[in-house]
Amino acid sequence: MPARAWTRGDGASTTGDDGASDVGVGDASRKRGAASARSWSRADVEKGGKRLRAGASAFEPASRRVEREALEAKMRAVEAEKAKLKAAIEAAAREKAEKRDREAAKAAESARRERAAGNLLSGFRGVRKNAEAREEKLAAPVENLSPEEIERRAVQRVQLAGTDWQVLDLPPGSQKKWVTKSYRDLAKILHPDKCSAPGAKEAFQKLNKAYRALSGSA
Repeated sequence: MPARAWTRGDGASTTGDDGASDVGVGDASRKRGAASARSWSRADVEKGGKRLRAGASAFEPASRRVEREALEAKMRAVEAEKAKLKAAIEAAAREKAEKRDREAAKAAESARRERAAGNLLSGFRGVRKNAEAREEKLAAPVENLSPEEIERRAVQRVQLAGTDWQVLDLPPGSQKKWVTKSYRDLAKILHPDKCSAPGAKEAFQKLNKAYRALSGSA
């Protein structure tokens, strides 16, 4: 059924006590309010109610609000705990990576030191081996040579030596104990009281001079 429009002028048109309509009064009222009269309908009322409901906030009971706020607080606490746990996991991962790097660096340094020590020991073994070989050479008897020939060769070698190390038949930088041992072994051969080879005295003097020079620096 279509909505019926009514105006403010309609309210001015009333029925008198005698049952007759006051037409003159209604006509005058309609003329005075013609410029400002506004038509209202049921649709207008419904639209106004909708606008009012759209702008109004929903009613929330106090108990429901308390529950909602408590739930929101719990959710915030859970998020904070999750962030804290994530930070702890990341810190543990960084610490583990740093520890792994430190252990790798320590292992590399240990390997480097072992290689350096091995190279140093190899050098010492080479020097010791050479010294032991020379010691065996000096101590070993010379076959098929007479004592006079041994003395003659020893004198000749000392006379031809160009350095003090060559006089003692040692590599440069040998330890003092090897200098002393080589000197004693050669002195037994070159001593003028025992050696009859020509030039034995000069060779013995050269041997003493070389020993004095090297015993203080060896």
